[in-house]
Amino acid sequence: MKIKERINLVWIAAILFTCVSCLDKEDEGNPDPAITSTTTQNTANATFNTLTVSGNVDNMGNDITARGIVLNTTGNPTITDSKTTEANNIFTTTLSDLDPNTTYYVKVYATTSTNTYYSEEIELDTRSLAGTTWDFLFKHTETITWNGDVTFNADGTTAYDEPAEPGVYYTEGIWSMTGNQLTYIMDSSKENPQSYVFTATLEDETMIGTYTFGENDNRPFTATER
Repeated sequence: MKIKERINLVWIAAILFTCVSCLDKEDEGNPDPAITSTTTQNTANATFNTLTVSGNVDNMGNDITARGIVLNTTGNPTITDSKTTEANNIFTTTLSDLDPNTTYYVKVYATTSTNTYYSEEIELDTRSLAGTTWDFLFKHTETITWNGDVTFNADGTTAYDEPAEPGVYYTEGIWSMTGNQLTYIMDSSKENPQSYVFTATLEDETMIGTYTFGENDNRPFTATER
């Protein structure tokens, strides 16, 4: 009996070894997906709050259940951070609702039934308002409108000048941003300063917001980059 038991144990061990070997060979036949992105800062078509990123997932025989882009502002993004979901293994997508003047860390990801794989991390920057000049269109009343050029300097100061009368209404101010929300304050003149206070949302290449001046509250304005 003992000899037969030993023989049976040998056969069972041999069968188990064969099964494990088969699994190993199957794993070797399906290596990790090859995941890449060739996007650089020059090809990302960055605006103040969008970035365009391309991805390429070679499934290498694996069953890909999801793929796309992951991103954050701290580094090493994963699928627990912000992400997109793309329909095809080769894709180009636009990341939107981003903050201006911000560095984003981006990876391409691909998920199988057993794991999630990532490309190498890249760093991409959205555009900064600093150093840009904008054409403001003021709608003070239903019948009174005018234009003014505003330059936003990197040190947080501004220069306002009206192209219809250059130098006549030139005045300086200050600006700041929280996310894509702009606050801009300027005095109408040095002799009798009265503050204009602008609040606006920056979307792609456009500002939309309101301004106050004395008792005139929430007058609309729009602006486009010159």
